Amino acid sequence: PLGCTIKMATLKRILQLISILFCLVCTAQQTPIWCVVPSTIHVLQNDTCDSLGSVASNEFVVHAMQGEEENQQLLIDTRGWGADQNLTNKISLEINSFQDSNRNEVEQEPETNWWQVGYVYCKSTTRYPGSGGGWKPDPLLSPENGAIYLESEITQPLWLSVKVPRDIPAGKYSSNVIMTITTTHTGNTVSIPVTLVVWNIQLPTLVKAKFPAIFSFSPGSLTQVYGTRTKDMAIKFRDLLLDQRIGGNNLYTRVPTNLTEAKYLADAGVQWISLFDVYGAASDSKMKDSHVQGACVNFTKDLIDKAIQILTPAVKSAEEMNILDNLFIYGFDEAPASCEPSINALYTAIKQQWKNLRTVATVNWLPHTDVPMDVWVLQYEEYNEKQAKQWSQAGKQQWWYHCIEPSGAQYLNTFIERPQLQARLLFWLASAHNVSGW
Repeated sequence: PLGCTIKMATLKRILQLISILFCLVCTAQQTPIWCVVPSTIHVLQNDTCDSLGSVASNEFVVHAMQGEEENQQLLIDTRGWGADQNLTNKISLEINSFQDSNRNEVEQEPETNWWQVGYVYCKSTTRYPGSGGGWKPDPLLSPENGAIYLESEITQPLWLSVKVPRDIPAGKYSSNVIMTITTTHTGNTVSIPVTLVVWNIQLPTLVKAKFPAIFSFSPGSLTQVYGTRTKDMAIKFRDLLLDQRIGGNNLYTRVPTNLTEAKYLADAGVQWISLFDVYGAASDSKMKDSHVQGACVNFTKDLIDKAIQILTPAVKSAEEMNILDNLFIYGFDEAPASCEPSINALYTAIKQQWKNLRTVATVNWLPHTDVPMDVWVLQYEEYNEKQAKQWSQAGKQQWWYHCIEPSGAQYLNTFIERPQLQARLLFWLASAHNVSGW
């Protein structure tokens, strides 16, 4: 129609050049898709900003107390970033310094960090309903050289944390997250405004915390996850827990705990550290000649004397290290009511020897108040207001706990499949009932 004759090969080449130019222009003008998702929401691999609906937002706002660490998720959508399905996208984040409402630099700068949210494959189990479901978000993966690499056509949540200094003034602060995306064809930078609202409430230190929590941690558990363990790994995990205000030590220690480690935890402010699971040691024959009577170890005088003998050097060292007030004796984990005579016999002997050494037992029935048990730990769905009041009036503490139970969908729990909000609501539930610890 143009009155021109063009060879087919030449026309094909022209069309290829036009296609390349068009692709470059489109890629250069491509605006990354992102949204902010609360840290209490599980972002699944097929979730998008659109599919999350009102949960997702384009406003990055963090509310926190003085001394608190809070988190948000930044969901990145790489779909449509290039025609090449094998396109690799390099993403890096930089979080600028915070400024106050007058745009002045903050003297006590909040600490910021970010990670890539990883996924683990969850199989179903008969132990609790709603288990399994395939890939679930769980591990936080450190960026490599300050960046992560994503393929096209996927969505990926990033986990951003803001740790607020304890002495920062209450008020509103602003910053920006600078997200740089480098693809095969081009680069792009997006500035995301961040607002930090600091409440005029200071989070208590572990020393002053009125609500203690015990997290049982043994370095051997790392082997189940990583296939091996080293002392350095155990130290890093312990310090990670402490950074999150969790004092992790082995609740079920069958020998007196490492007091050097206990001293480290005590110096960090941890007020409840398990010294020895006496009942557990007797149950698995760590204390010789233990006699099992029904479902309980029968603590005869000889067996009690052996328990005291094991504890004596540990208690003496703890006193010399000035950490005895941070320690407690644990035992009778989920033992039946028929064990009460054994609890009474063992804990009476311990109190006669060391009256200030605290005693803790986890039982799902009402103990007599004259049993020398300082803390009664109860599975939280078994709570009875009348019994709790009776126990507290005797000058004792009731703590709650959860584990594989309660597993019903009507109960809060921390299974990986459950909404992460449930982990927070558990402790609000305890607070609403004036429970002393978890």
